[in-house]
Amino acid sequence: MQNQTQLALFIAVGCLVMFLLVMVIIVFVVTYQRKMLEKENKIAIIQQEQQLLFFKATVEAEEKQKERIANNLHDSVNPMLTLLKLNLSKHRMAFEKNKFNSDAYKGDAKMIDQVIESIRATCRELIPSFLLEFGLILSLEDHIKKISGEVLSTEVKNELPPEFNLTLDKQEQLLVYRICLELINNLIKHSGLTKLTMLLKQDTSFFYVQLFYDGNGISNEEIEKLTETSKGLGLRSLKARVLILQGQLTYEKNKPLSSIKLTLPLKL
Repeated sequence: MQNQTQLALFIAVGCLVMFLLVMVIIVFVVTYQRKMLEKENKIAIIQQEQQLLFFKATVEAEEKQKERIANNLHDSVNPMLTLLKLNLSKHRMAFEKNKFNSDAYKGDAKMIDQVIESIRATCRELIPSFLLEFGLILSLEDHIKKISGEVLSTEVKNELPPEFNLTLDKQEQLLVYRICLELINNLIKHSGLTKLTMLLKQDTSFFYVQLFYDGNGISNEEIEKLTETSKGLGLRSLKARVLILQGQLTYEKNKPLSSIKLTLPLKL
């Protein structure tokens, strides 16, 4: 009888210990899951804040561009147009008095040409006319050819199939064009390159623009640190534009050639 009592007590204690153990495990799992959820929420908030910073950088860059264009119109075009208006009144009065000065008239005609060129330059800053007329691919090829010279040799390798159709609207093509020009300008300024090759290709899901260059390469980690510590908007604006396109920039630091790859999803 005593043995049965002790056995029952032992079983009861064992069950209690098992119950407590199960409860400890449940509490641990729930606590762990809660902490992981809080961590994921914090990461999501940080990512959202970073995206907002990138978008803010893009907006600020665009506002600076608008300000630059407005200043160009105000400081360059507007004074010339005001002067031309005044001179036209003088020419009319001189013509009425039979004192028309053809040399002064020719000088004003040249000023009109300057106004036209200033307006064209302003328009090119907004959207390059070549891009509007011929599209992204030919515009990139044309730019690469134009920067080739004695100091820098360039090449374009177009591996896109003949039936390739770039499913980007004009604004998206402009974003890609700006990204590529910004990358090339950064390489020219900072890498000390003498050779630059642009590769254009695609697969079933993505369109790629890849730049191969000699000189000083840069890695993903290094560009990330530069983006975080830079006081300027250039790198942040660049990253924001890629983010808007849902693309990806990959930096590879190799010898003899480093590379930067822009990957963009193809729309179906």
